[in-house]
Amino acid sequence: MRRSFLALAFVLCPVITSAQHADNYKAPAAEVAAVTAASFAYIDALYKVDTSLVVKYVHPSLAKRGYYKNREGNWQDAPMTYAQLLSLSGRWNKEGREAGPKSPREVKVLEVMNRTAVTRVTAEWGIDYLALGKYEDGWKIVNILWQEPPR
Repeated sequence: MRRSFLALAFVLCPVITSAQHADNYKAPAAEVAAVTAASFAYIDALYKVDTSLVVKYVHPSLAKRGYYKNREGNWQDAPMTYAQLLSLSGRWNKEGREAGPKSPREVKVLEVMNRTAVTRVTAEWGIDYLALGKYEDGWKIVNILWQEPPR
């Protein structure tokens, strides 16, 4: 029994150590600011109909998936690619009816490490969780999971 416990402790020790290391990491303020800026750029790309923000802050391999209630009141899965987001950002608020000055525009940074980050975005369409990666040309959004707010 004691041998099994020691073997288990030996196996788990690196996992516990690495988790503690990640929890103790404090990202430099400049990195947190850059992640925050990329997350706000995602909202602004749609609110301000600015495709250049998608080009600058979203990685071309983007995988986006969302959930909203359809007309029948059932939850609908809505996957989206980089190309689809780029196209949507060029037209979604073109008439200014989808989002305005009173629309939610909030970013909460959940975690920033040296190469990855996660933020929570609140916007007119709902809540998004953004996963970002750090590349040579800056922080890029690589994955988005969202849903419209529960009613």
